[in-house]
This record gives sequence, C-alpha cells and structure tokens, in this order.
Amino acid sequence: MMIGDLIQNLILEIKKGYLDETDYYYKYENSIENNTFLEDEVGMHFQNIDGLPPYHPSYYIKILGDYFFYRSVYKILILGKGEEAKLDIIRAKCYGYLSVQSGSQSCNCSQIISRRYSLDMDDISPYLSLSVIANDWNMTEILTNHLINSLNGKSCVIGRGKPNAHIAWFIIILMSKYLNKPIDDKKPRYPTDKSFSFYTEILDKWMTKDLVYFDKMIYFLADLHIGNLRKGSKAYLKILPYEALMLLRLRENKGIDNPIEYSHPLMNTAISSYFINQKDILLTTRELPFAKRLLEEAKNECSNIDIPAWLF
Repeated sequence: MMIGDLIQNLILEIKKGYLDETDYYYKYENSIENNTFLEDEVGMHFQNIDGLPPYHPSYYIKILGDYFFYRSVYKILILGKGEEAKLDIIRAKCYGYLSVQSGSQSCNCSQIISRRYSLDMDDISPYLSLSVIANDWNMTEILTNHLINSLNGKSCVIGRGKPNAHIAWFIIILMSKYLNKPIDDKKPRYPTDKSFSFYTEILDKWMTKDLVYFDKMIYFLADLHIGNLRKGSKAYLKILPYEALMLLRLRENKGIDNPIEYSHPLMNTAISSYFINQKDILLTTRELPFAKRLLEEAKNECSNIDIPAWLF
C-alpha cells in the first residue's frame, strides 16, 4: 500500500472510531461531563469489585490520557479546531505524566501495588514526546528521570525496557542525550535487532546543520514510525510521527534550524503541520476529571505518592 493511501485509511479509521456507538472508548462528545466514556471505563474502578480494584489507579490515569490524546487529534484532524484542541493536549500530557509519576512512586510500596500496575514503555513514550512538543520542559525532565531511573534499576515503572520497543528506546535515548542523563550500559534490556542501527545513526547526528541530510533522517524516522508501531496500535498514534516532531522541537530549543519543507508525506498531514507550527507553551490544568480522586486513592495505599499542587 502506498503511503498516501495508508494515511487516508488512518484518517478514515480515526473518524469512524468516534462514530461507532458500540465502542465507548472512541465516543466523542464536546462536553466532558456528558461523555459516557468517563463513567463506563473509569467510574467502574470506584465500584471496588470484590473489595479489590482490578488495576492500580495509575492504570486508569493512563487510560484518561489516551482518551484525551485521541480527542485532541480528532479535533485537529477531523474537525479542524486546533485552538480548541489545546486544552485536550494539555490534559493528555498531564494524565500521562501523572500516570508515570504515581506508578514510579508506587514501586517501593507493597507487592500488591507492584503486581497490579506496570507500564509499557511503548505506551508511555508518546507522552514524553508530547511534553516536549508542548514546550513543557519541567514535566519533560521529570518524566525522563522516572523512565531512565526505571531502566537503570532504580524504579520499576517500565521495568528495564523491552528490546523490541524501538520507538520508545529512540525517544528515551534522545532525551538522555539532550538532558545529559546517562542510561546504564548493562542494566537495561537494550534493542538487539540490527534494524535499530537506523535509529542509532539519527541519535548520533540529530544536531546536524545539513538540512538536506536531516530531511533524509526525518524521512527514515517517519517510515520507521509506520513500520515499527506494533499491530493494534491506535490510528491516532500511527498518523502522528511524535518522535520526529519531538526531534524538531528539541533542535529548535537548541537554536538549530529545521527544514521548511519535508519530503515524507506523514510530515505534511494537517496534524503534523499543526504540531510543527504550534509554538505555545502548554503547561498544566486542574480540569482533569478523576485525576485527584485516583491519586488520593493511590496515596491511601502508598504514602510515597505526590499529588501536584497544580491539581488544587
């Protein structure tokens, strides 16, 4: 299938998802309060089935992040309402951040919590990218520290990594270089597949000032994005080359020029163009349904949990 056809199919999949009333996860409502997703998926957590919720509260915080991430993409790509999408972008990255932080802080608590909560590095890496794209550098650094601590064996939130999680590894190694936060040489489960060498080349030369060469790097990165997202990944993540967009923002923040145009079609979609041109600093919001309640529940089980002041 040609890349252009693949992109069109992804757009149709994103649009169809919100029209399918049998799947509450993708229901779309402009009003948070009227959206059945919140009660159907997250509200059930508080029913305390058999006296023990099936998952750690951080799991549900992550699901809320996924929901608002999808909603922001839908608003930009399908509705053309980029300004309205900014609050949902903020919500998505805040939920992703809270999920990682609370999960990481739970690692030193009881075995019950550790058993009920784990985070896939593939699933959380888009939120690290989103924090960078949103110019939230404080949140970016804290997230990076949590993830690198886990890889280095000082936390458990993503374990010591997955060798086949190429996109996630690229993102975390890139942030390790950018922030000068070293990853241990031996403890993590690094990629072993030879195909990761494409990412290694980009990581070695990501600050190049040769824009023709850099466009070729972005082309490879966008192609790898499509190829390396595992089967079953949601369409809104497939169509958004978040690792490439993150790389552009990091270069901007270093004062390095980026190309004006890109040769890969995935970099020229409405959603990619939006994030390339979105320069606002998008920080935090208190408008995060269920977040405070879920964090308070997590804190009742583990006093290590911090509830950020900006939630109040």
